[in-house]
Amino acid sequence: MPRYIPKATLLRSDGTSLYLTRDIAYALWFWDNFKFDKLIRVIGSEQAHPQAQLRLALHAMGYYDLAKKLIHYSYEMVNLAGMKMSGRKGVYVSLDELLNEAKDRVMEIVRSRFPPGEADKVAEAVAVGAIRYSFLSVSPSKPLTFSWDKVLNLRQNSGPFVQYTYVRTNGILEKASEIPRTTQIPDNIVNEERELILLLGEYPEVIARAAQELRLENMIEYVNRLSLVFNSYYEKYPVLNAEPGIREFRINLVSAVRTVLGNAMDILGIPKLRRM
Repeated sequence: MPRYIPKATLLRSDGTSLYLTRDIAYALWFWDNFKFDKLIRVIGSEQAHPQAQLRLALHAMGYYDLAKKLIHYSYEMVNLAGMKMSGRKGVYVSLDELLNEAKDRVMEIVRSRFPPGEADKVAEAVAVGAIRYSFLSVSPSKPLTFSWDKVLNLRQNSGPFVQYTYVRTNGILEKASEIPRTTQIPDNIVNEERELILLLGEYPEVIARAAQELRLENMIEYVNRLSLVFNSYYEKYPVLNAEPGIREFRINLVSAVRTVLGNAMDILGIPKLRRM
């Protein structure tokens, strides 16, 4: 809620309504037609004052519960490095243009690795994952500066990096042919295994906090950490060629990472790939 809230105007001098008037009617329509715990309005941060006025107006009208359940989920602007957008001058980049350029950039990388039809699908999935991850990685209350070097970074903190990690887990499990139903934790597990187990145990709390606080950037931070630790583990220790007893434990650990990472990707809208 802003510290200072200006007086609200509900009608023009000619009797016509304003956005705030219609927002009140819209909120009351929702209240009469739906049962909800929260009504989340995703609107730009420049509307902070009108949205605060809306809640105060509903409270003044006696709709106390509705005023409490109404949430303004505000967001800041997205800026492109090296370009200044202006709504007044009509200078902007649409999301479609952004996705198309991302797809073209990814296609340059994957074109030689896949047949044409599959390359197109992979490039589109990676482009969508890259854009979604980038947008969700920063709190909506902070401006986002969009940089292609960060968005398509395959080594850390990007949608393609998380997608590549998922592909790695999938590849291991496909080669394993089956996942052991029961396994015992070895007496001496390595540091990365201990860290992975603890990270996997955090997942329910991460989901709960993201839902309660409406902060998906916390989930982004989590999937990046999980991916970093798993890739470090993958590069240091064998899974399929490990000795009996350890092999079964490691296959199950990889399976758990794939499950958690895949679930998080589904929530974040990052496409999962079998190959990449």
